Amino acid sequence: DVAEMRDRITREHGAKSVWNVKHLRGGLVDLEFIAQYLQLRHAAERPELLDASTEEAFRKISDAGLIGRTLAGRLIDTTLLLRQVQSFLRLTCKEDFDEETAPDGLKVDLARAAGCADFAALKNRVITAAQQSAEAYFEIIEGPRGELPDPSGGGG
Repeated sequence: DVAEMRDRITREHGAKSVWNVKHLRGGLVDLEFIAQYLQLRHAAERPELLDASTEEAFRKISDAGLIGRTLAGRLIDTTLLLRQVQSFLRLTCKEDFDEETAPDGLKVDLARAAGCADFAALKNRVITAAQQSAEAYFEIIEGPRGELPDPSGGGG
């Protein structure tokens, strides 16, 4: 169900740019879906996993041994990075951010706000982080979807 919901969101709001960090594959929606899926899946036996904060949920999920600390740290770092980018762009741009037409000063400020040396480094960091998050999303949510039994009871 989670994977199907994500598919619908992609069809309706697919990211046209790496700077649409909310809907980007591996972006904020995927990160929130990973955290929420793992909480829903395990909360009955581990209610301490429940947390409204995506970052805190990843910490708790990792502490419970449901994902590794390295992966949890990466997912937390990506969440924080993408939220920083999203917040900066919401405050500074009236419309979608277009790196081709954006003033150089805005790009410099965006990179600094995200803790990067320059705009190219920030773009590379966003792309790499989103790719890693997309891989985690596939492993945790999409991959198991293919392993589910046929609900019709048929063989194929």
